[in-house]
Amino acid sequence: MSQLLKNKISDSAYLVNVSRAKSLHLSKDFFAHLWIPSDKKQEIYKLWNKYTETVYPFDDIELGIRTNYFLQILQTQLAEKNDLVFINLGSGFTSYQYLVSQDIYTIEVDVADIINEKKSRANKLIKEKILPKRETQYLTCDFNDTEQRIKLYKKIIKELDNSKNTFILMEGLLYYLPKETTKKLLHNNNVIQFENSQTAFDYWKPSITKSIYYQGMLNFYKDEMKMDASSIYLFNAINVIDKNLYTIIEDTNVFKQEKQTNSNLTLNKNRNICLEECYIKIQKKASTQHGFGKMGAEVLI
Repeated sequence: MSQLLKNKISDSAYLVNVSRAKSLHLSKDFFAHLWIPSDKKQEIYKLWNKYTETVYPFDDIELGIRTNYFLQILQTQLAEKNDLVFINLGSGFTSYQYLVSQDIYTIEVDVADIINEKKSRANKLIKEKILPKRETQYLTCDFNDTEQRIKLYKKIIKELDNSKNTFILMEGLLYYLPKETTKKLLHNNNVIQFENSQTAFDYWKPSITKSIYYQGMLNFYKDEMKMDASSIYLFNAINVIDKNLYTIIEDTNVFKQEKQTNSNLTLNKNRNICLEECYIKIQKKASTQHGFGKMGAEVLI
């Protein structure tokens, strides 16, 4: 297998796009397949097939539901706030800004390998008029590195230029970050956001370890990406969110969302063997601190 696809957890960014493409009726991500380069397609699909056959047969359904859930939030936010800035932390090869009907300024953040390829691919597809033109700023960061993290948020502050309306998405990211790093990201999000701005993310509860597929997933990550169980972080979202700063708008899971999007109810019919993925949407409360415009004593960490 090519070293481009071996021993890197960032390889999962390709795998989820295969799932999005295969669950098009759920994900509504009509561009998902475009992020998979033709010279890598064979080995990416081979790796995806291995994951589906040996680990989790419902990954495409789960990813389709997840993608649609976050896309609906973005669409709703954009309909309410036409000056919305979309901040996608751990952006991977997502298509969100291209799936909404109107232009939206987007800031995408991920590791350098992902961002460099995403930027190059997006520019090519826009030039070929395959993707709609969207203004996107690409930034790189190792979220576990304090210096890089603070530098990132300072750059985002400059990019926002006192924009009041933001939507921050952290999809497929927090599983791979220690809980303390997650808390720091939420703190920094609060610093740069104005009141009523929303943040959404997905997470796995500790109870996921009861699934018969969980250990198989860990074995797959270890064998294919050289990542062991200690690199996966499980938590209850209510334990990492500062309720003094954020209101929880919705705390849901893939089973509840399937009932709204998939009439087959495949996951619900097999929920005892499924990986329960959870989604949460929070909104910044009104306070004396109104985002970076009046940071006061608030600091980036």
